[in-house]
Amino acid sequence: MSSKKATGEFDLRPAWRLGDPKIERDAIEFWNRVKILPADVRPEDRAGELVSVAYAGDRIVGVATAHLANIKTLRGRFGGLRIAVDPEHRRRGLGTALTVSARDLFEEWSLGHPEEKVLGMAAVVESEGLAERLREPVWPVRFNLAHFLPDGRQLRVAWFAHARLDPVDSGQAALPDQVDASAVSTGNAAEEFDLRPAWRRGDATIEHDAIEFWNRLKVLPADVRPEDRVAELAVVAYAGERIVGVATAEVGHIKTLRGLFAGLRCAVDPDHRRKGLAAALTVRARDLIEQWSLQHPEEKVLGLAALVESPDLAIPLRKPVWPRTGLNLAHFLPDGRQLRIAWFAHARLD
Repeated sequence: MSSKKATGEFDLRPAWRLGDPKIERDAIEFWNRVKILPADVRPEDRAGELVSVAYAGDRIVGVATAHLANIKTLRGRFGGLRIAVDPEHRRRGLGTALTVSARDLFEEWSLGHPEEKVLGMAAVVESEGLAERLREPVWPVRFNLAHFLPDGRQLRVAWFAHARLDPVDSGQAALPDQVDASAVSTGNAAEEFDLRPAWRRGDATIEHDAIEFWNRLKVLPADVRPEDRVAELAVVAYAGERIVGVATAEVGHIKTLRGLFAGLRCAVDPDHRRKGLAAALTVRARDLIEQWSLQHPEEKVLGLAALVESPDLAIPLRKPVWPRTGLNLAHFLPDGRQLRIAWFAHARLD
């Protein structure tokens, strides 16, 4: 059942930081009745974390609570969401309705209290009733898979639109092979340059021109031969007869996401940077590889991944969500670099 229908069937009321004694009293009655709190948690204490509640008549039948906590792998503060629904009212979309209600209430509160520095809502998902839904990395309610915890549970995050990471936490070390890796806006680059697909095509002309590009700019690591890198070409950008931008991708397994991804690299001729070319290459590569992945389900490639390290992106790196490229922050690596993921629409986890 959809959340829209659930919202009409139940009376959803806000509760975050309101201290409403009636709602708190009714929530305590709910917890005592359904007995779902851990043994070491008192209902009276949990009442202070209420975000949204659902009434059926005069009785609460569902609650959303949240506690503020820092998540080390995301280098920020989040509202840790918990949802509980009376067993008699499950499978009616009430859990979804409470999730959306809590997310929107919390985002509005966060926007009005910037001093709290809350970046979004997070949830550790462990309901056995969600087995099939857990295969979907992207949910309509915006709680998307960030990574798996060491114990196998999923950590899902709904980033707030206004969220900005602290500058010291954005991770800005540069590698020559990933210069200007993924700008946020494409500008008019797609019109100014001739972008040509190359993924798994073995085009001899493009491969020859790409080798010339790498040799001319000397952007490859010392232990990588241009002749070997051509097999990973995804999209190239021509200015006249010369390649001035290259996007390559290497399919590999990401342990924290338990799946295969096309790891994007992007290099742009210094004479053509700051024109949105890197982002144009990224968007084209994403769309091209997503279509290929859809046509080759046996490859089980779930999305595009990028380690973003360009010093030119100090400001964009503070934004966890990049709407244009879809490369959103999944988590920080131990060395401080950002891992960003653009999930493919058809992606399903094993």
